[in-house]
Amino acid sequence: MNDDNKIRYQTKKIKLSQSFLHFSILHRVSNFKIQVLLTIVLALFFSFFGVILIQNTGLYGMGIEGISQGFARLGTFLISYLNKGENAKQKAYIAYNILFWAITLVLNIPLLILAYFKVGKRFFKLTTIFMIASTIFGIAIGFIPNIEKLFIFGNLIRNTPQKIVDYKVQIVFWNREKDAIKQLSLFLYGIAWAIIQAFIASALFILSSSSGGFDILGMWYSRKYFKSVGSIFMIIHLISLLIANTAGTFIPIGLTLNNNPKIANDVVAWSISTFFNPNLISGIVMILLNGFVVNLLFPKYNLVHVQIYSSKAFEINELLKNNENNTYATSITKIIGGYTLKEKNVINTTCMYFDAASLLLFVRKIDTNAFFTITDIKKADGYIYVSQKIEENDINKKAK
Repeated sequence: MNDDNKIRYQTKKIKLSQSFLHFSILHRVSNFKIQVLLTIVLALFFSFFGVILIQNTGLYGMGIEGISQGFARLGTFLISYLNKGENAKQKAYIAYNILFWAITLVLNIPLLILAYFKVGKRFFKLTTIFMIASTIFGIAIGFIPNIEKLFIFGNLIRNTPQKIVDYKVQIVFWNREKDAIKQLSLFLYGIAWAIIQAFIASALFILSSSSGGFDILGMWYSRKYFKSVGSIFMIIHLISLLIANTAGTFIPIGLTLNNNPKIANDVVAWSISTFFNPNLISGIVMILLNGFVVNLLFPKYNLVHVQIYSSKAFEINELLKNNENNTYATSITKIIGGYTLKEKNVINTTCMYFDAASLLLFVRKIDTNAFFTITDIKKADGYIYVSQKIEENDINKKAK
């Protein structure tokens, strides 16, 4: 055999760099003032698209937001239903615009208190800023003249019976021929909001903030019990949607059709088809899609196993122990390198996925050449040691 045909192999070291989270540039933002600015910008986008895609279309947001919309729409309907004249229409719209954002903010107060004491002060501050900013922006955008007539995928008011429009009932029917194109438009609005809301929510979590509502509860629960609550949230959002649909759509349209039975052809008041209307079904699809997209962009409640291969393992471990904001329970394993046969150290820890990227930043402060891996934990049973920050007041209480 000719030596010139021999295949030679060369071993060389290459750099691997993969982002653990989408929008990884946001995760590098640690300055609180910049985090506040970005949170406010995200609140503006959230409010604008919330008005265009949800408020104007008759769809419902997720969780507390949806419940707020349901009761705000019920209040708007009652004002229009019990009063007459153009003045009543104006009062009804003003009532809805203020009621929705105000109810959302009030319902979030207990959860914000939970965030302050159980999640973290920075998380509490940024979430509070987002809630206040989105409320202010939402009310301001809602009062832009004729903003309620702005539609992207299709006008959902056109060809709607005038009495339904006058009573501020936002609904699309299954068995009205003129509503056929509106049904498609509703699903497009729902899909658009599911994706946009997922991107905004993921960006907020990376900034150590949230859009409020049940996300605060989820953050606390997952950090305290190291459990994913994705499926639980899906059920909570669906229940919230049913409550919102009953209060904001089914009751108003039932009363409207009951007193005006012929305005919508063969649509019957209090029927199953008016309860399971296209708005409701589109909302269900929206919730399912949103959960899927959020899990792709930011699997915030997933438990992961992290391994850090470094020659400075003990220095890294000391830094992690003294870190006040995020504490990690670690163990150090000694291994023998297969090529050099030298002893090395590996740091092991189990944490939530949203803490893994923060952990990488701490590691890079000590060792820029450390090899960092994360592995999803699908199921776990047993006990692990976790570090928790204890406030000085709690220590004094225990001492007493």
